[in-house]
This record gives sequence, C-alpha cells and structure tokens, in this order.
Amino acid sequence: MAFSVPWVPLLRQSPNICHDATFVDVDYPQLVEEKCKIILQNKELSDLLPKPIEAQRIGTIPLRTRNYVAVACDLSHVEELAAILKDVIVDHGSVLFTAEVSIAYMKNEAANAVFAWASIYRNAHFCTLEQFLPDGEDDPFANTMLKHFRKLQSPLRSVQQHPSLDSQHQRFYTNGWSSVNVRDLWSLWCDSDFVKVDERVHLNSIEPFDEWEDFALFASHYFLLVATNSQTREEGTAICGFSDASSRTRDDLEAKRLDAEVRFAHHENLTGLGRRRFAAPFQVAGSVVNHGGTGTIGRLGTVDSFSRGKDSSRVAEGDRQILTRMCHSISAVDGNTVLLAGGRTSPEHARSDSWLYQSDTKVWKKVGSLPCGRFRHCATSISAGKVLLFGGKTSDGSILDDWLVWSRENGWQEVITREPAPRKRFGADMIVTGPDYGILVGGMAEDGSILAEYWEWQFGKDEGAANISFRDRSQEILRLPGGFDFCCRFGARLSPSAWGTMIIGGVIGGTPLIREKETLVIDTSTLDIFKLRDLPDGPRPLLVGHSVLSIDNEVLILGGGAVCFSFGSHWNDGIWTISSGKDPANKWHLLTNTTPQTEHPLPVRHVDTKSSTTTQEPSDIIPVETVTISSVEDFRNIVDAGKPVIIAGLDIGSCTSKWQDVSYIADKAGADRIVSVHASTSTHMSFTPTKNFTYERMRFDDFLRGANSGSKLYLRSLSAAGPSTTPTTLAADFPNLAVDFSLPPVLASVTDTMHSSPLRISGPVSMWLHYDVMANILFQIRTTKTIHLYPPSSASALGFSPASTTSAVQPLLTPPPPALAHVPTYIATLQPGAGLFIPALWPHTVAAPDVDAGASVSVNVFFRHLHHSRYAPGRDVYGNREIVAYERARADVDRLARRFDGLPVDIRRFYAERLAAEVRDKVGGGGEGSS
Repeated sequence: MAFSVPWVPLLRQSPNICHDATFVDVDYPQLVEEKCKIILQNKELSDLLPKPIEAQRIGTIPLRTRNYVAVACDLSHVEELAAILKDVIVDHGSVLFTAEVSIAYMKNEAANAVFAWASIYRNAHFCTLEQFLPDGEDDPFANTMLKHFRKLQSPLRSVQQHPSLDSQHQRFYTNGWSSVNVRDLWSLWCDSDFVKVDERVHLNSIEPFDEWEDFALFASHYFLLVATNSQTREEGTAICGFSDASSRTRDDLEAKRLDAEVRFAHHENLTGLGRRRFAAPFQVAGSVVNHGGTGTIGRLGTVDSFSRGKDSSRVAEGDRQILTRMCHSISAVDGNTVLLAGGRTSPEHARSDSWLYQSDTKVWKKVGSLPCGRFRHCATSISAGKVLLFGGKTSDGSILDDWLVWSRENGWQEVITREPAPRKRFGADMIVTGPDYGILVGGMAEDGSILAEYWEWQFGKDEGAANISFRDRSQEILRLPGGFDFCCRFGARLSPSAWGTMIIGGVIGGTPLIREKETLVIDTSTLDIFKLRDLPDGPRPLLVGHSVLSIDNEVLILGGGAVCFSFGSHWNDGIWTISSGKDPANKWHLLTNTTPQTEHPLPVRHVDTKSSTTTQEPSDIIPVETVTISSVEDFRNIVDAGKPVIIAGLDIGSCTSKWQDVSYIADKAGADRIVSVHASTSTHMSFTPTKNFTYERMRFDDFLRGANSGSKLYLRSLSAAGPSTTPTTLAADFPNLAVDFSLPPVLASVTDTMHSSPLRISGPVSMWLHYDVMANILFQIRTTKTIHLYPPSSASALGFSPASTTSAVQPLLTPPPPALAHVPTYIATLQPGAGLFIPALWPHTVAAPDVDAGASVSVNVFFRHLHHSRYAPGRDVYGNREIVAYERARADVDRLARRFDGLPVDIRRFYAERLAAEVRDKVGGGGEGSS
C-alpha cells in the first residue's frame, strides 16, 4: 500500500532487535512526501523514531533518523537509487529488500535491473510477494484478476513474461542471486512446518470463516519468494523459513487419459440468470432444479429450473417457509420426493431443519430436524427411501463426525459406526457405488488442512440397529497415478457417470488445482484413475461452489463461481454437460420464468426529487405475524429470517401478574431511589434535530405515579454502577424486580449472548424513530403497546444520516410524512406477556400508550446476534454502536472524498455515484455474508 509503514509494528513490539536496524523506505517522490508529512504530524509515529529527526521539504531523502530513512526515487531509475543509497546501506551489514506487490507493475527490464543491483551486496536477501498464473490466463480467477488491473490502467507486467514459479525462480537466479526459494501462499498455508497446526486452529477460532475456496484461489495465485546471496546461510532456508518449491513438488504420476469419447459441452443461458453458488440440485421428472445457495444479491431460498425440452413451465418452486440457506444437501427419497437437510445462513448460523419436497404437489413439508444444525455435510440416497448423512460444521465452529440415517418411519437416527472410522471433517463428498455401499472422499479437518483420504463404507443393520463399517484405502490410492489429485479435495462434487465415479472441481491441498486435473474419473473396483481427453468447450467454468447432478448418463454442472479477492466476483453463466457421443438435439436451458433472486421483495419506492410532495399510493400496512415457539431451533429460525415477529405463549415469570400493581413495582424497585427520566410537553418525543424533552432526576415513586396518571414521562433504565460506561441489566440494577422476570429455555441463545436488559416505563408518549444495531426482544409486561417497524432498506428514505441511528422523521403524525410513501409499515400490537423480536437495523417507533391504561412497563433484552468480533470494541451502553466494518469504512470514505478535492462539482458527483455503485456491487452483489 502506498502509505503503509511496516516498520511501525517492529519498532513498537521489538525495539531491542531493531536497535541497530535501519528501515529504508523507497517510493515515488510525491508519495514519500505525503508519507513523511503523515509521520511528522502523527505523534504516535514520530515518537517511535529516535531523535534527532532530519527533515527537509525537498530532496531525495526528505526524512532521516538513525532507524528510518525515506527515499524519494522512482525504482525504474536504478542508477539514481544506487547513488542515493551509497551512504545509507553499508556493505558490511546484512540487507533485506522487501517488495509487496509493487515491482509487479514495473516493466520487466526495469524490474530485472532492480534485482540485479540488489544482488551486488555481499550479504543481501530479497523477499517479494507477487501474483502469478499457475494455470494460465484463461483460468477464471486469473482472468478476473488481470482484467481488474487492466481496468485500473496498472497491468501486471511481471506475469506476462514470468507467469510460473519456475520462471520467477529462474528470473532471480539469472539476475545474480545464488539461492532462490519460492512457494505459493496456498502451499505455505497447507504446510504445517510453515504454519503450525495450533496457529491454524487459533486463526479459525478468531472469527467464523467459510470462504475456504475463495481463500485457496487467492493464495494459489500469489507467491512468496526469498532470494539470497548470503555466504553464511545454507540455501537461504533459514532466512525465509521454507525450502524451495522444487523440493516440495509431489512426485505423483499423472493420471491416465480416459480411452473413450467424452463431450464436455457448454449450454448458454441468458447472461446473469442462474447465478448461484453453494446451492443443492435435485431431479424432477426429467428436469433439474437448483435450490438455494448464494446469488448476486445474497443468500437465496428460491430455485432455478432447467429443462432439455420445449416446456417452459416451472417444475419446482421455492417456499417462503424454507428460509434462505446455502451449503445444504438435497437427496432423492424416491422418484417423486427429495429430502432437504441443514445448511447455513451465515457461518455462525447453521440450520437443523429438514424438508420433504413432493414433485406431484409441488409442496415443501417440514419433517423432523437434525440433532444439531450443520452445513457442508455430505449426504446420499441409499436403499428403501433412506438418506445417509455424515459430518459437517456447526454454528460454533465445531466439526462433526457423526453418521445419521433418515427414513419416513423414524426420521433422523444415529448410525452405529464400526472402527476404524473417518475422523471429523466438513466439505467432503460421498456417493453410493452399489447397494448400500459407497465411497467418501476428502474434506477439511479441524486444523484447516485438506484431508487426502479415500474411504469405502458399507451401511447395514444389526438386530434392527443401523450401523456402518469402513475400509480406509487412502494409502493405496495415494500410491497410484492421480491418487492425490483425486482424494485430496475440499468442496468437490462426486457424480456417477458412464465411465465410473467422477470427481469435479473444488480445491486441492497444498497446490493449485489446474485445468486438466479438475475433473477425474475413478474405477472404484480397480482404483484406476483417469483424466478426460476433452476439456470444456466454450467459456471455462470456475469449479467451486458448483452443483453437480447426473441424469440419463449425462453429468450436469450448474452454477458456481467465486469472489476473486478484491478483483470482483466471477459467476459461471450457463450449464456444462459431460456426456458420451454427439451433442443432443435439445440442449439444456434455464426456464426464464424461474423465481427471481430475492429474499424479501419490497415495493419499489420512487422519489420525485423535484418536489416535496408525492403522488404515490400510501405505504403498505403489514401486521406483524404472531407465532409460538417450542425449541431453541425455532427461535434461531426467527433470527435467521430477519423479520419482526411477535412471540406469544412464553413463560417469562410472575412479572406478568405481579407488575400490574404499580405500588408493587415501586416497592421492589425502591421508592426513594433517584432515576433520570425524559420529561416532555409533547406526546411525540423527538431526539433529532433537537430534543423536545429534558432529563430530570426524580424519586422513582414520584416518576411512576406521574407516568401512571398521564404525565408525559419516560424511563429507560441506566446502569447504577456506570450510567455512561456500562450497559444496564435488570438483574444488576433492579434485583428485586428481576426475580419476577426470566428468559425461558427456548431463548437460551439470547441468554448466552445478552448485552443488556433495560427496564422501560412510560406515560402517554411516543418514542422517536431509531434503529438498533443489536437484535432485541421487547417483552411487554403491563398495558398494551404498539410498535411501527420499517425494513432496513428504507433507512435512506426515512432520513437517517450516515453517522446517526436516529431520524427526525415522525411516522406517527397525521397525515403521515411524505417520507413514508411506499415504505412498508409493519405494525405490532403487544399484549402483556408477549415478546416482539426486533431484528437488527429495522427502524422503529413506539406509539404512545392509552392514557387511561396507566403506565406502560416492558423489559427490552438486547443480544449479540453476530459473532462478537463483528461489533466495534469499546463502550456501547445502548447496543446501538455501529458494527466495526461500518465504522472503519466511514473513515475510508473520508479519505476517498479528499482525493476529489479541487475537481468541479459535477465531476465529483459523477465519480462518487460510480464508486457508490461499485461498493454496492462488492458488498451486496457477491452475497457472501459470510461470513
């Protein structure tokens, strides 16, 4: 990065070992000038540098201290650079040159001159991180990467002449370096000598992560090279911490080519349709359906239907009850029925529900759930309408090794496993190769390593109990040509074919998965492995996140693609088929009236920017649904759906009866305690642009009596221990009331992640429009309360400024303000004892209670519905501090805006709109949530 300062963490964390080190920073003059200005104006940075600091506004060395030298010089002018550094680099010292994706943009002649000049120092080492092309420019990731840099008018010149690791190795050797070590980042990640097992485990525990294929693709296209001419280090290994790539190259023999006619064909769709990754396919009456996954606008609950005939009618439907999901499984039960199991929304929200789809009725029916939620498991149909399922990953990141079997009679049952048995894994695949027997291949272990394993399994029954036995043939297959390439896979798909069992795509452990190894065939009886003679015609697919299904001896590849780092997303457009013989007369096509890709379709709001009035119809009024729940999973489904729901029938304690007596509340809360309350003369309290209320300190008894008799007062309890620093909880601040209130077991996830539980008491006043960053449940205890809620997509229309969680719009006024035109309004009326689930980021306002009903009393429980790392660290008293990603991004916005200083307004606006569109595409378009 242009303004990176890599010496800062070294000087801060290891000042002793840096005492005799000098950091020399070489960059373009204008960038060095800006960097020096930042260092001198930032006390934290300048204090790290020893005094005196020599600074000059012009010259080739604008800043110099004993430990740091800034050099203003274009690297292309290597003779000038050598002259500048003549008195900076002492020949008897050890010199480490580092270049992180910088020399890659230089012309090759100029870059080679830099390498050659650097090699003249007797004890020198050169470390560089750059891109390379392990499988050519037509590899979809590489193509996306190269197009990105060309679009920026900064093409990667290095990869044109030096696309491979071997050519990079030779490049440095030719330019005077006696020892060169080079490895791609993916091989380094998979090497336990370089990244220790405990380090991988620890990294995986920091934050939920499930973009393994994206990470592997990125790491497979970047290399780390360390060259040295040191006479005291053998082959430079001790310097760089790894040995040369050539010493790590696998000596596997290539798989044989399949001696049969194979047609690998592409069938076009309309561009942009059928785009989904990590979906689940199934067959319906000769047609193919791809369900769920993540699409161009997020996770999906819809389907794409494909047909080879002329029929244009949709053969299957999505279902609103089946929440959006990805990384799930769908397996055939019989000719008309399939079983959907598990999956996830975000990586910390695994699903356990299961659904049957009946093709003749086109109805999804919920059946018994899995013992626990999981995703990236593998499942396959076996005899007698049963489905066998193995492994996967849970919401808390645990990896599973249990085997389950589903039947109509018994639902999900655990299968007794006979040792030896496969260890825990996710992202593996398995397939039936005979009556109740099959194979299991690959997967990822708990430490982030891809397993090079091949297991045969046999399902059976012993005295009525389901059991499964195994034979580990991993070592046998690894000794065979193509064995490693076949079984060391993650995210691959197995499929029956006319030539044997086929494995398609995914990523491979420790090395890039090149084109001719992506699709292999194994004869499961002899373990002979073959690669296809013909590679795909037409555009090359990116075979990750893809769906595979075999129908009539034809293998179909649907969907797939990846987020290619910051270069953009690649989507596979069309269908690929692998078959024998000639191209069939009727090609597969996507039915164009397939359910559109949307999770929660909302009315489109059209704004007349020339007038403050609107002629549109008033907004839709949608009653909030009332449900009952009986399990933790039921509540998780509500959270995952992301829509407000009234939850009735919960046992929240004796508060629903005891707190009807306001004198009881005053007695238990402490009649004489002093509380800070909102006091207003208006029924509609507003917070912005100016407050129409004051904060008053009152005895609790006086406040409660006033609110109960119609005074416009409102209490939102604060922490007694630290009102400005600590979130309040009912248990800590009103312990005698807290004994009457409890969260039932079905809300265990709320209890486990609770942030705060303020007590709310009010007279006849309404609350201002606001949203909460944390999800919460509002439990109504006394009187009835009405809440108006609006979808997060309406935030701009409702006047929320970028830095505020409150709005000046007052939706409860009569007539409603124009801002509400075509914004759907969800209305929830809470009776005592009911709880309203308010999803994060849903703007809402609370209507004034009936003055004759007396004081309204509720308990509002906020909880962290995201992983804790997503929230900004530090103080958050009210549960409405924005997430860390947004806070950091807003700082980036300020820097971006300054780049346009001095340009005309119309030009600034033009490019601002383009950047905004690009941000929307990258943040929302990829649909990875992922995490």
